Amino acid sequence: MKKAIAEIVDANAAVDDDQQTSAKHFDGENFDGGQSFIVDRNLLQILIALSSNNASGARFALGQALHTIQDFYSHTNWIELGHSTPNPALGRPGQRIAPIALGSTCVDCISHIPLCNDCSSNLTAVDLTSGYYGGEDRVKPNPLKCSHGGLFDSSTTTAFGFGINKDSTDCAFSPHFTLHAPAAAVAQEATKQFIRDIKAQITPQQLKLLLGVGPTLAIAMDTTGSMGSIIEGVKQQAIQIVNSRLDTAEEPAKYVLAPFNDPSVGPVTVTTDADVFKSAISALFASGGGDCPELSQTGMLQALSTSDEGGDLFMFTDASAKDSGLAGNVSSLATSKGIQIYPILFGSCSPIDPSYIRIANDSGGQVFFLFRSDTSGG
Repeated sequence: MKKAIAEIVDANAAVDDDQQTSAKHFDGENFDGGQSFIVDRNLLQILIALSSNNASGARFALGQALHTIQDFYSHTNWIELGHSTPNPALGRPGQRIAPIALGSTCVDCISHIPLCNDCSSNLTAVDLTSGYYGGEDRVKPNPLKCSHGGLFDSSTTTAFGFGINKDSTDCAFSPHFTLHAPAAAVAQEATKQFIRDIKAQITPQQLKLLLGVGPTLAIAMDTTGSMGSIIEGVKQQAIQIVNSRLDTAEEPAKYVLAPFNDPSVGPVTVTTDADVFKSAISALFASGGGDCPELSQTGMLQALSTSDEGGDLFMFTDASAKDSGLAGNVSSLATSKGIQIYPILFGSCSPIDPSYIRIANDSGGQVFFLFRSDTSGG
């Protein structure tokens, strides 16, 4: 969840890297553009990304949309018009933000505070408006339109004139600084409104994926011929691990299955659906492999590379690693993602491999040595 929050926050802040596009900030009375940026671009991208289990893509689009939603309350006169709740049309498909003010919207500010202007009464608009910001793609059409205001806004006709933004409590940057707190409070409620709207359109598993709720459960399984007598029992053990976590605090948000053989590895299955994951496990069978060591480290690397941060990786094999030189890569990736590795070894084909002990210790996991008879197929 910490990673998810950080990704959303970073994407939110990144919107300010673009100070030319008025739609991203609801500046310049560009209400249609702002609504389209939220709905047609970012909301759509959130849904598309979640449908393909792309958590980072969905979080980026969510952060971008939330910045624009929050700017609506600090850059427009929604608060000055007496509203204390979110705009019901904002960020919702098929709805248009209206009515929009026509003609002049602001008069000049009156200086009362040293180095600042008192702009508390500079608004003349009785309908919705927003300030123009110098350098953006919407140029102020006449001096009687509101500016964004503040030290860095070149659209003002005086040092701070005509400004209405409530971005901060600093009067040098926010001419309507006294309204920052109520604007922030309504923006917070609007953020909740937008996330509730998303929640209504996605599955519970997709919501967990978006917000980083729940760990990853990854399984790397040896499917070479030497596993033939125990493969059915091993699959049942893996499925039991899945079932034991359902409806608990440890229920995964993402499942990854990486079978490995010799000389091939994969294909990897990535899903948020426990039933799909269990079906993929059930479909595995043992075949091939002409010698004892197998590509277990490569299998674990594939599982880790498609896993999100936090969770467990269970690796089932009866063999040592043919690619033990990759153990350092496996340990490094598992540690960076906070994933614990549990090698589960079944004995007959040189199972005591130092590389397995290393990756378990490095990741905070544990090695398990079992007899083939410990599976229902052994």
